[in-house]
Amino acid sequence: MDKNIDKKSLSEFFDSGVGLDFYIKTKDSRKHIKFREELQGFLCISEKYWQRYRANGPREKFDLLLGLDQYGDKDFSIQEIKELINICDGLSEKYNSNNIDDQKVRYFSIKLKELCEEALRGKNLVEAIGD
Repeated sequence: MDKNIDKKSLSEFFDSGVGLDFYIKTKDSRKHIKFREELQGFLCISEKYWQRYRANGPREKFDLLLGLDQYGDKDFSIQEIKELINICDGLSEKYNSNNIDDQKVRYFSIKLKELCEEALRGKNLVEAIGD
């Protein structure tokens, strides 16, 4: 892992709280990563998502992730899983400082990318389930 990430602290942050849980869509899949509401809020502000949304502005590269309903459910197609992987790469590149918010973004991005790649290898889909 990179740039001073305290894996244990970040892991605990993503194991609890309100948010969307991403799973590989199989009967017995327990592996997941939580997209905490607080992290989504930070990214929506940083990426000016709500300003663009209210203005019906053009879709940006992170919007598939940022536009998810924290209380809804979403099944991702193979194409959308590939887009999520690209989003994770973009977030990891953009949020690369040592401040705690950037570290949380990178940790989440790395874990979601791993989950998406595992789903693709197993020819499975990914689902997000809101709280």
